[in-house]
Amino acid sequence: MKLIDLLNENIIEEGLYSVTVDLMGPMKVQVKAKDEKEAKKIVASKLQRGMRDVKGVKKISEEIKPLDEAINLPEGTHEVKTDRFGIIRFIVDENVVGPGYPQQLMIQVNYIGGSAGQIGHFIIEGNIRKPKSPAKVIFKKGKTSVKLP
Repeated sequence: MKLIDLLNENIIEEGLYSVTVDLMGPMKVQVKAKDEKEAKKIVASKLQRGMRDVKGVKKISEEIKPLDEAINLPEGTHEVKTDRFGIIRFIVDENVVGPGYPQQLMIQVNYIGGSAGQIGHFIIEGNIRKPKSPAKVIFKKGKTSVKLP
């Protein structure tokens, strides 16, 4: 069985853990388990050298959200914090447009790290009064490089 198959096994609703393993370099795998000890055991059982290759465990969340809930971002500001790259900030906002113009939703992506700045933004534009009607997606690129923290 491959290491990636661990994502689909052992579905337990208590928490999500990131387990770092060393297979010719560090690699992270996410597993669902009731505690850190069980997360280590799940990963080690799939490795040839077992616990010797498991280097660390970190709890990611208290509660596992279904994929639908994880994607539904309400309007406002949302941040994703990472250990090595810093913070990515998403701003979700409806643009106010005049009558007769297509309605717009803007999703702005900002990097908050070594050198802050706007990475880009998406605009979804369409007629919200007609369900299932096509909408136009526009992407505007911002910074093309940033400095890591």
